[in-house]
Amino acid sequence: MAAVAGRARERDLHGIRLTCRNGLGLERFYEACGYKEIGRAPAAIRVAEGEYRDETTFWLPLR
Repeated sequence: MAAVAGRARERDLHGIRLTCRNGLGLERFYEACGYKEIGRAPAAIRVAEGEYRDETTFWLPLR
C-alpha cells in the first residue's frame, strides 16, 4: 500500500479513493494504512442469495 501511495504522490495526485466489501476485515487493514472511511453503501454487494454486504469507500489524502 505504501508503494501505491508513493507512486500516486510522484504523479502529484491529491489522494487515493478505494472501495471494499465489508465482512472480511479489510476496513481495519485500510485504516491501519492511513485511509479514512468517507462513505458506506448499505447492502450494496450481493454475496449469495439473500446475503448482502456493505460497500465502504475510503480516502487517503496525499497532500
